Amino acid sequence: MGIFALLPSAAPKGGANLTFFLEQIQRSVPKSHRNSGSKVLYTDGSKTDEDTGSAYCIFENYGIIASWQGKRDSSNSVFQAEILAIKMAIEAASSLHRPIKIWTDCLSNLMAVLNSKSHHSIVTYFQTLLLSHKHIHLRWPKAHVGYLGYECADQLSKEAITKGDPFFLPKPLSYLKSDIRSAALSIWQDNWYNGETGRSSHDIVHRVSNKPIRWNREELIFVTGHWPFSSYHHRFNF
Repeated sequence: MGIFALLPSAAPKGGANLTFFLEQIQRSVPKSHRNSGSKVLYTDGSKTDEDTGSAYCIFENYGIIASWQGKRDSSNSVFQAEILAIKMAIEAASSLHRPIKIWTDCLSNLMAVLNSKSHHSIVTYFQTLLLSHKHIHLRWPKAHVGYLGYECADQLSKEAITKGDPFFLPKPLSYLKSDIRSAALSIWQDNWYNGETGRSSHDIVHRVSNKPIRWNREELIFVTGHWPFSSYHHRFNF
């Protein structure tokens, strides 16, 4: 199982864009990680139809010595849940002042950390934290197998959905777009149902949709009541 070890680089000279680099790619999980009693942090995020949960736990000497759980609205994404867990873990690790690893299974979030052009407020915040606290190292394994810490973080994130501390996060853009689209369709449907025009079409097509109906020319003429029907000619004095 490959592991990407992500470490913050030194801040570029002249205050240029924040940069990170992939320090190394290893081909197997180090035995020291699975069996070591040193202090490490594990993070995870979960999502259900009801809510979203985030959590981290601090392991030392094969046991949990501290943990955190937070919950958000169901409108928040699992990406946000995972990234919040990493943020809170980095804040906890920043006060330890000694080399410490934070393990997360969310590669997309780590790729966000690598992106120096990211505009995500939480990402840019903990990019700054990592540059200020170079003793913190992020790690990613391909699987949970053999990682008791991951299993605990996973369980804590699921429990956080009902037990976690409420934590506000802005709704993701994808949710807002979906919400606006749903509201627009609802207004459109109401106008279509209660309108006075296009009733011949309404009798056949009851539900509005953004997807076009594949009608041929003859079908369009029939549904709309346009030429060559006498009622159409009479209406426009042809």
